[in-house]
Amino acid sequence: MTKKLKIVLLVLLSLISVFFAEVISGSMKYPLFDIWGYFVVIPLYGLHTIILLYIITKNLPNKKIMFSVLYFAGVLFGLYEAYLTKVLWVGLSEDAFILFNISIIDYMVLVFFWHPIFSFIIPALVFERVITNTNYLYQGLPKFIRNILEKKYGLFFVMIIIGFFSAFNGIFQTLTISELSILIPILLILLWIYRKGINNKYSFYEILPSKKGIIMSSMYLSLIYIGLGLFFKPEILTIENQIPIWLSYLVFGYLFYGKLKRNKQEDESLEKQDGTNYKIILIYCFIIVFSGVMFVVLLWFLGIKDIMLITTWILWIITGVYMLIYSLLK
Repeated sequence: MTKKLKIVLLVLLSLISVFFAEVISGSMKYPLFDIWGYFVVIPLYGLHTIILLYIITKNLPNKKIMFSVLYFAGVLFGLYEAYLTKVLWVGLSEDAFILFNISIIDYMVLVFFWHPIFSFIIPALVFERVITNTNYLYQGLPKFIRNILEKKYGLFFVMIIIGFFSAFNGIFQTLTISELSILIPILLILLWIYRKGINNKYSFYEILPSKKGIIMSSMYLSLIYIGLGLFFKPEILTIENQIPIWLSYLVFGYLFYGKLKRNKQEDESLEKQDGTNYKIILIYCFIIVFSGVMFVVLLWFLGIKDIMLITTWILWIITGVYMLIYSLLK
């Protein structure tokens, strides 16, 4: 594989992560039209995803990857909301519920649910499906999730749910333009890849950077942490409120290491996949955008946006706690 191709594929992986994590949530609507997006947001999501996948695939070559490994990697990913955005300390709203110096609701939603699923696991699964020739990540999903995805309309249902989540982020014109502003470049890159016959030709292990590339990626990511950690709202940092975050890194880092070690006992998996037709990808993207617009109109027409938002956050917390417990036990 040429260096140019590897860079294109890794940029694609980064954009997919940004789409699901930032654009769907409305945290950053136009990452490709903002210098902050190019130098911070896209590298932030891309490098987290790349480095974590490198650690996983380096330790688990040719093995199906347990969901718990992906989940705790995603939890570590989500902890960036402490030092980079300070959200885990101050919350997303002025009346955040602070417990043990942590905005506990934001912590449970972002660390236990949103970032593990939307920043890491979904983007990695999408990339694996449309680009790589193996399905090691997919094989490790819980059986009931695979049963849903393997049903005729299972993926359509998932895309509708994602569209629903995006509906809380503004009027339908803004939502549509925001999603299309990053989906179109993603689809154009995919079209080039499909026309070149590159899709489903390489494994994750072959696509991810070399050891030297990972060192350089880690250095760039460290600069982002240092820069935002020290110069963005530095007055928030105290020894007392950092202790729960330090403990979180220690606990979830230990759990991630333990699950990796246990996963090494799995038998080698040689199952290959044929990938997804490009037209199907277009349909999935259309469903996300169209369902998002329809839910925006519905929530506005019924006047229940705030009620549904609160209900959705509660469901996210419940789902995040369930996934945490599931991953601890598996």
